[in-house]
Amino acid sequence: MKLIIDNSIQNAQTCFVWFERTGEPSLKPCLRLSFEAGILTLTHETILNTFEVSPESVRFKISDALDPRNLRAGLALGGDLRPLIDEVRCAALSDRDLLTACRNVSAKLDTMYSCGLLSLSGPALTPYDSWTYANEFEGSPVTSLLAFPTAAHFEAFKTKNQSLTEYRLEDLLRIGQTPVNAQICAAENDQGYQFMREWWISTVIYSLVGKVNRSIKKSARLNIFPDHTFESAIFFADRLYVIQLDVSCGMRVYSASAGKEELDRVRKEVSERGDAQLTSALKSLRARVLEKLDSNYRSNHGLKQRSK
Repeated sequence: MKLIIDNSIQNAQTCFVWFERTGEPSLKPCLRLSFEAGILTLTHETILNTFEVSPESVRFKISDALDPRNLRAGLALGGDLRPLIDEVRCAALSDRDLLTACRNVSAKLDTMYSCGLLSLSGPALTPYDSWTYANEFEGSPVTSLLAFPTAAHFEAFKTKNQSLTEYRLEDLLRIGQTPVNAQICAAENDQGYQFMREWWISTVIYSLVGKVNRSIKKSARLNIFPDHTFESAIFFADRLYVIQLDVSCGMRVYSASAGKEELDRVRKEVSERGDAQLTSALKSLRARVLEKLDSNYRSNHGLKQRSK
């Protein structure tokens, strides 16, 4: 009974694929295992429990801050999550001990997330640490994650909504959320909105540059190529924008949900706030790729490596 890992998992990126906007504020990521076909898929659905079983499949709730690279490693041949998934399918098909097998998978997913907290608190998330966060319930079980530039902004906002609970970055990650899908707390017509908007854009840019720098350092340390593409996501008015740095294509900002005027505004703001940092990061990334290509060529042709 071969387990099939769907492309939704194979192609998931580390940036924003763990959540999506579909008319509702947000749907939680989960893993769906089809018992008969043996297909494991990443979906976004409303799921209240750690796992939910139906006659045809089971869904496991996962943290939207879980690094998909860790998930793929766990599901690969020899990975420690794969045999647990196989046990769930065997239990379902034999109608024996299914709930126990499902609990084992949920526990393992929680452990994978907890073990990844340290890596998640690296340079990519450090810029978000200066913000304060809160979940806002909008009359439904679905919450909207808000970002506040200072604790004072949070306290002022809380006078209008006493149900808010304050989170720092570490607390947010511990409950399985990520600041990447937060939105600034001010409405566009509020005083101070533009200040918060610019600060938030700068935060996302610093995060993206941190990802690039970390990959370059890892590449040099392990003598491997750095990652080819880097992305950071940002939300404004429930619209998702993506800032991308790519070795071949350079820098771009795109959105599948925003209109041309809105997209042009964000592109202009990103350029104004981070053109120097992003250009420098892209230059360093390309330099590292060329250095690695040169090293490989010299190694393959028996030539002496360049001194650093």
